[in-house]
Amino acid sequence: MTFSAKSTFAIIHLTVLNKKEVLYPGNAYTILIRVENRGDAVSVEDLNVEIPEQWSLITQSFPEVLKKDGTGTVFITFKTPEKEQAGSFEVVVKLETEGEVVANEQLTFLIEQVHSIDLQVIGKPSQINGAGPYECEFLVTNTGNMSEVVQLKSRSASMSEQQLDLDAWESKAITLNSYASEQILSAKTLIVDLQATLESRDTQYSLNIPIPFFPTKTLKVDKYLRFPISISGSLLSFSGQRENVLSGRFNIKGRGHIDRRQKLLLSLIASGPNQFQQARFGQYDQYSIGLAARSFGELELGDFGVSISPLTEQSRFGRGVSYRQILGPMEFSAFKIKPRFFPDSDNIYGFKGRFAISDKMNLEANWVNKSNSLLEENPEAIIRSIASDYVSGKVSFSVEAAQSKYLDTDDYAIQTEIDYSDQSMQVSANFLYAGPEFKGYYRNSIFGSVRARYSLTDNISLSISGSQSEINPQQDTLSITILPKHTFASIGLQYKYSAKESFTFQVLQSRKKDRIYPVDFNYYDRLIQGSYYRRDDISDLSIDASYGKTRNFLIDLEEDQEGNSFRTIVLYGRQLLPRFRVGGQLEYINTNKFTDQRTNQKLLFYGARLNHRVGDKLSLSFDYRSNFPVDELYQPRSFIDGEVSYRWSPRQRLSASMGYALFPGTSDAKQFFFSGKYEQTLNVPLKKVLQLGSLSGRLIGNNGEKIAGVRISVADQEVATDLTGNFEFNDLPLGQNFVHLKAGSLSINEITKGSSPFAVDIKQDISQQIEIEIVKCGAIKGTIAFEEDQSTQSEAFVKKRPEIFLKVWNDSGTLFTKVDSNGTFQFLGLRPGIWKLAILDSGWSTNFRIDNTEEEIVLSANQEVILNFELKPKSRKLKFSKKTLKISLSND
Repeated sequence: MTFSAKSTFAIIHLTVLNKKEVLYPGNAYTILIRVENRGDAVSVEDLNVEIPEQWSLITQSFPEVLKKDGTGTVFITFKTPEKEQAGSFEVVVKLETEGEVVANEQLTFLIEQVHSIDLQVIGKPSQINGAGPYECEFLVTNTGNMSEVVQLKSRSASMSEQQLDLDAWESKAITLNSYASEQILSAKTLIVDLQATLESRDTQYSLNIPIPFFPTKTLKVDKYLRFPISISGSLLSFSGQRENVLSGRFNIKGRGHIDRRQKLLLSLIASGPNQFQQARFGQYDQYSIGLAARSFGELELGDFGVSISPLTEQSRFGRGVSYRQILGPMEFSAFKIKPRFFPDSDNIYGFKGRFAISDKMNLEANWVNKSNSLLEENPEAIIRSIASDYVSGKVSFSVEAAQSKYLDTDDYAIQTEIDYSDQSMQVSANFLYAGPEFKGYYRNSIFGSVRARYSLTDNISLSISGSQSEINPQQDTLSITILPKHTFASIGLQYKYSAKESFTFQVLQSRKKDRIYPVDFNYYDRLIQGSYYRRDDISDLSIDASYGKTRNFLIDLEEDQEGNSFRTIVLYGRQLLPRFRVGGQLEYINTNKFTDQRTNQKLLFYGARLNHRVGDKLSLSFDYRSNFPVDELYQPRSFIDGEVSYRWSPRQRLSASMGYALFPGTSDAKQFFFSGKYEQTLNVPLKKVLQLGSLSGRLIGNNGEKIAGVRISVADQEVATDLTGNFEFNDLPLGQNFVHLKAGSLSINEITKGSSPFAVDIKQDISQQIEIEIVKCGAIKGTIAFEEDQSTQSEAFVKKRPEIFLKVWNDSGTLFTKVDSNGTFQFLGLRPGIWKLAILDSGWSTNFRIDNTEEEIVLSANQEVILNFELKPKSRKLKFSKKTLKISLSND
């Protein structure tokens, strides 16, 4: 900026050399300004810098004289406050002479937005003793310079508020309530966590607080070897236009080891009767038993499912026998079954061998024989295959090639899958082909798909996918779903705004044809599609919309087949309470592809859902849907589904479900279904394997001593006393055990009345009782006064205070101490009772004496006994001789 001085012809121009547009709170900045005088020489008397309030000016300098056409430099350093709000601020620099502003510069700065919060714990229990509620208090502080909305959650506790509105540097205390479960029966550390997320940023802050937990009783060890069995009974009902059916069903399952060393594993299933004529339930009777041992292998008899490989026999249910054995890197299995519910197969048997070449690669060979029961001669089909799979860090693949022989016909099948993944690219592809006369799991089928995604940046990715499906599995299911012929290809671009929000744009084409006669759909789509997805801790939203051209091959005239299609689907869910969630869906279609007429259909489908859990015992769910598009009619359609489940104990559960649905292959009439089920888990005792006893006790404090939270251990087990001082140890080894109290968990100056540890004799199946009294400690203190000998005038003969040691003892132990330089001593933390004290002779008795060196003290609780002793020098006696001494002096 240019100014002219009043009394001169000076023209001064200011230019900022290093201006920063954005400043950070709490930092210091230096600004350099070049001063150019484009006129006469001038003297500068003052530099006036105007800065915002709370900012501090550290240094400043300016040229005092500006020569004609000369230059100089203005140098200023200032610091922004650490708690400065985000926004725009101005700094004005003025050069003055004779009270007149000869030049000034106005600088505008932006204070950078700071988004940050701080979490601190301000209250928590030092220790949790046994099951029950407890709480922690956290302080949430907005350490940024803008107002923030903070979302709070915790995996371990409930809280008073789940959302906070905090101004800059505002704090608020939050209380988290949690509960120590009765199921925790060993000492451990409980973690209370608080997670906070700024609504303005996808950044999460967390704080985990460890709190030591000690149970008040130990876990009861099961003394028996048990076999777990689950038993359930169901009442099944459905009603339709043609019939009403009411039936029952039972289900018994058991699986567990039947020996103490856990080498023999037994499994059994018994369920029935058949309900496969009821498509809703689709259940059949099953009776099977299995035995597994490490050395013997796995043997199964009865009704079970067989899975050999995708091409030979991927899923087959029947009645027979199977065996499996693993020997190092080799695995071998064999089976023979008579398929159930599928009339064209009589007996099927086969073998499978698998060898691990390394930890990354396996080889496999399979052989299956099937006999056709529909022909009198029962011709056999033989299917053979070889397979391999490889898994590495980024790449995995599997491949299987199979050949079948039936009568005079040979045919082939092949299946492969490939996956590749690194930080920027993911690719997966699979392909399956089975010839028209192939007799394996698939027949006359072709399927192929490829999916690839490449990350262009951290937020943008490109995806390509395509598939073709004409699948015809030859499996013995009870209700066969005939998949439509489907060809699909797409290319898309995804923008990931945050970890919770994304946008996707796709161009796609699809061909779909019904394989059920009469054909309900046969169309070809060319569409553009946009998708939006957002999910947070409370709600989720998904919106899909597509528009494009559709060719409907149900219409005879080719010129009438093409039309426009529009489809949008909205899904929304929201958590209203911590365990209560509701949601809904809305789908609108405007298309010509579901009719053999030229006109477009306008279709609207909607639905709702609800999920709610009450504690850990009760849960319920409900789903409703008005209808389904035509191209989804090949699969079961459920219009109403509801379920209630109540578990009133860990081993008992009652549930009920209902539905209103339509199933393909049954009729076009909707059917109402209901089922009620009761489940009971039994642990059947097989043999008593442990001989144990138990101990219960309590601490007694008659004068306000601490009895809660005291840690007690027996036989490597540790508990803490409850609020009333009670504790319990279950399943202790028989014989003599010792009860230890951890001294550090008692209050200062408190001790057990009796000597610790306390011996107890544990007997089988008997709960021993013990009471331990806590009392205040006593103390013995005193002095040993020292009397110096004043008779000796020579310093060399003065007797100094010697080192003196004392001890106290009784049946509970012995303690020692040393008299300090002031002649005082003390014994603290003594158990009430009779103590003996002695002053030890460490050599001091040669020159000193103490009249009484031993004392017996009766010490009471919370009593302090004072003893005083006197250390005296022994007197030196001069003896005079009666002899006459003659002394002569010589002059020599």
